[in-house]
Amino acid sequence: MSKILIAGVVIILVLVGVYFYWPAKEVVEPAGVIGQESGEVAQNNSSYAGKWQSDEDARYELEISASGAFVETYDGAETDKGSWQELASLGAEAVNYGDLGTSGLFLKLERGDGPYLYKVLKADTSSLQLIYLGRGNILSFTRK
Repeated sequence: MSKILIAGVVIILVLVGVYFYWPAKEVVEPAGVIGQESGEVAQNNSSYAGKWQSDEDARYELEISASGAFVETYDGAETDKGSWQELASLGAEAVNYGDLGTSGLFLKLERGDGPYLYKVLKADTSSLQLIYLGRGNILSFTRK
């Protein structure tokens, strides 16, 4: 009986380990990004400006202004707002995010409950794709 219990616990631990360490999707680095100085703030990219609708939930929208502000709405009601900036690197904080934090462009959204960091996977005139570094969720948007 105890051998079966130990084998069951080992199998569960292996499955949990695989779940947390197996990449969910292939991460594509943005083209044309060259290594930057640690913690360097990039100039805010005007291509982010506009209204974006979530591809996963059409009721969620993100409006980004060129002035550095953003507003999130859900089903037409404002849910959060704050400021944003584009970062050319995460500086010393990059070590907290493994390979995702090493290079690329990042968005830092300052909300009421603190900063949220996203890696920019894709940003063009019609689509925006971010990965939330806190959990690894990929957020995909289409310009409205």
